[in-house]
Amino acid sequence: MKTLIRAVAIVWLLIGQTFAQPNIVMIVSDDAGYADFGFQDQLTSEVLTPNLDALAMQSIVFRQGYVTGPTCSTSRVGMLTGLYQDRIGVAHNFVSTGSTTDGMPTDVQIMPERLKELGYATGAIGKWHLGTSVDRQPQSRGFDTFWGFHEGSRPYFLENGNKIRDDTGGTLAWTGLPSFNGISPDPVRGRHLTDAFADEASRFIATHAGVTPFFLNVEFNSPHSPYDLAKQQDLDLYPGMPDDTRKNVAALMSGMDRGVGEIMARLNDPNRDSDTSDSVADNTIVVFMNDNGGRVPVGGIENHDNSPLRGHKGQAREGGIRVPFIMKAPGVTAGVFDEAVSAADLFPTFVAAAGGSMTTPTDGVDLMPYLTGTQTGQVHDKLFWRVAGGAVAWAVRKGDWKLEKGTARRDIQLFQLNADGTGEEDVDELTTQFPAKFDELLEDYIDWEVEMQKPTWSDASSAPSNRFDEFRYVGSGNWTGVNAWENNQNPGEIVTLQQWDGYADAVFAFDAGAYSVTNNIVRASGPNAVFSSPAVEGLMEMMLNELRLEGTVAGTAALTGTGLLFTETRAGAGAKVRLDGTGSASFDVSMDLLMYDDLEITGDGDGQFVLGDIRSLFGSRTVTKTGTSTVEIGSVDGDYDQQSGTLRAVLGDTLDVTGTASLGGSLEFDLDGQVPSFGDKHTILVANAIVSDFDTISAPGLPASLAVSTVVTGGLYELEFVNNPDLNNDGWVDSLDLGTMLGNFGQMTNQAGGGLDGATPVDSVDLGLLLGAWSPRPLAATVPEPASMLLALAAASVAAFRRYGGTNTMRETKSNL
Repeated sequence: MKTLIRAVAIVWLLIGQTFAQPNIVMIVSDDAGYADFGFQDQLTSEVLTPNLDALAMQSIVFRQGYVTGPTCSTSRVGMLTGLYQDRIGVAHNFVSTGSTTDGMPTDVQIMPERLKELGYATGAIGKWHLGTSVDRQPQSRGFDTFWGFHEGSRPYFLENGNKIRDDTGGTLAWTGLPSFNGISPDPVRGRHLTDAFADEASRFIATHAGVTPFFLNVEFNSPHSPYDLAKQQDLDLYPGMPDDTRKNVAALMSGMDRGVGEIMARLNDPNRDSDTSDSVADNTIVVFMNDNGGRVPVGGIENHDNSPLRGHKGQAREGGIRVPFIMKAPGVTAGVFDEAVSAADLFPTFVAAAGGSMTTPTDGVDLMPYLTGTQTGQVHDKLFWRVAGGAVAWAVRKGDWKLEKGTARRDIQLFQLNADGTGEEDVDELTTQFPAKFDELLEDYIDWEVEMQKPTWSDASSAPSNRFDEFRYVGSGNWTGVNAWENNQNPGEIVTLQQWDGYADAVFAFDAGAYSVTNNIVRASGPNAVFSSPAVEGLMEMMLNELRLEGTVAGTAALTGTGLLFTETRAGAGAKVRLDGTGSASFDVSMDLLMYDDLEITGDGDGQFVLGDIRSLFGSRTVTKTGTSTVEIGSVDGDYDQQSGTLRAVLGDTLDVTGTASLGGSLEFDLDGQVPSFGDKHTILVANAIVSDFDTISAPGLPASLAVSTVVTGGLYELEFVNNPDLNNDGWVDSLDLGTMLGNFGQMTNQAGGGLDGATPVDSVDLGLLLGAWSPRPLAATVPEPASMLLALAAASVAAFRRYGGTNTMRETKSNL
């Protein structure tokens, strides 16, 4: 990176500029249609943009330029932070005035703050829409100068209540101020806001050109609504158009284009004295782009032309996220760049051009090596979008493939894009024809989504935010019940769970008690059940880091419904199921538990815990059992590693493990009210491989005459019911039992008389079985004859003997274990 920065700096020095650091001007239009610019390959001649067309002739034109979000606030956050805005909890437009919970997070460094560190003067002109509280206003976020409005839109003439502010936060009587560029006002309505923005941008350039490197961010609100406030001279440019909204949009576009012309003229001649020796144009990076796709039709009229793209603002279709995007830069030859780029790339590109390096994380890429030809190939392997936390729309693009929920009412679909952005027509849907590609991009999207924050920074009434991570269920019936949850970090705060509350840092807790609750909520990115979209595993399940089962109330709490997707936290803390219920508490979790990451089952509760099937979403994952609690598990798709605690097995059920089973701790075998017979076998566990054994096994309720012996063959773990070698039932297999057996040696007798193998008479086979279960304690002083030789054999084998715990269990280690 440092070598690249030096190389770019040398290029600027060789062309004789005053500063190695280039000036940077970033110009953004608002809601313009994709085709409403002449430079877009002459897609339309309807809207006149001669100044932008001239700029494009000197620039790189990005044919696949994207913003990070399809709405005003989201795209601006991505642009200024160099991050996917979802990574920092931004998913909606900001709406509130003075709110401390509505606006761009203040703990993330943004573009002007870093450029100031590198010696730049910084200015913001026009629309802000990134928060209105003082700590979120431009002057608090790295801009030396601000002239514009904080909110999302403003009328274009003063009589419509247009309030403009400067960097002090105070309002300005801007309409009576003379135009810095000498632009004539509208003859009826007076000074137009777009002209005023061009004036202030020009004033900033004139002040700083040749004095210090500067960064100027000009955010025009043209051609955003209200649409009926275009300047008359601009309306007169379109005499053949009907007098409707489309004509007003075209006129607003032309007014904005005139403002771009004023800015470019000031770069070329800062003091406008016709002497261009003070020009800074050749040492200035100029970027122009639109903030998102054109707005949806108003009144049945396509006011913005997004052709040939499908969709509009607010959607993950190409028409919502692919935008006009050009860059003029020192040392970069004008032309067309065909690889996909993102507005998030601007932050690292500007910083590198300024001779610095990124000191904060970024999802962007420095574009300069690609534009100068020193690096080739794809800029981004993949690009992602998520609207309203996924509830409205989302998409992932990889190469020319795109998987998307384009709008809230659409199914998850796979498309293959053409170079011009077409290919999203339903007739071209490839979902069923390329299922492997569908799955590949689905995994890519989920891989990205587990890193994202849930929507937090917006007060939009349509997007309530629970600004905490731990939820305790206090309702009845189902998860979506109104006020069915409590803030576990602030007891007493009762809330309703939202779709986007399911994310990597979420914790869901359930108290013990006799009740049943159904998980009927689908994660925000999942298919929309209201429109009967087909289920897609991995998107349906609420994402979480931890499920807690706790409390002491008697009865069974039954958890059913849609499964859960377990992930590490965004900071890397492992996923967990905590079993902390005690006493008579009982939990039956029959929903599927999906593992995106490995899952730990832990906790020290002594209640009863039953979990359903545990499955790996992608690849093979590991379930690890720790803590002292006892758990019953339906199945494990992956590896199972029991380090401590107890696995409960029920007669008639088998735990299927698709991977490797590493066994330790205890096994508790539940007879489920049945009485087994001698010689019966039961399969406890089937795995791909078994590499160790439980430390102890117990079978409460087993008749005193029987014990269990383990039989392990490859990946098959069985319990065999055998006669109990503790013939006197004192808890030890010792010399007393040996004496009983020897006293009946050769006789026809039952188990209590010494027979262990179920056959008579008592013989050497029974003797071998008893010695194999010998307990490690001193033999009795006197043993009935003829025992002397056998005792020597027992003493020699004592290192291999294992204590038999309890009066009705036995451990037998087979040679193939």
